[in-house]
Amino acid sequence: MIPSVEECFRLMDKYAMLENIRAHTVMVGKIAFIVARDLQRSGIDVSVKKATAGALLHDIGKTPSLASGENHAEMGMRICLENDLCEIAPIVREHVRLKNYELEGGYCEKEIVYY
Repeated sequence: MIPSVEECFRLMDKYAMLENIRAHTVMVGKIAFIVARDLQRSGIDVSVKKATAGALLHDIGKTPSLASGENHAEMGMRICLENDLCEIAPIVREHVRLKNYELEGGYCEKEIVYY
């Protein structure tokens, strides 16, 4: 499932995202939306909704990881999976260290969020 913007904000509340992290996340979401929208307009097959949701949730594990010391990208991926966001989980997991990408051709939502 790809969550709406409103659902992303509900998850930020549910996981008590700190205000400074939320402000960063909102900015990343805006940029991902613009990049994905413009790539799509130029004929590249990317999902604006998926890129935006991935960007808004990329640091969903950051606040809880501050207390636990866990890797926030891995924790965020688990949070996504626990909330049935299987399409968003890989984006969150790879927002710090991108894996399996092509240098030539093809674009995907996780690359947009990583960027």
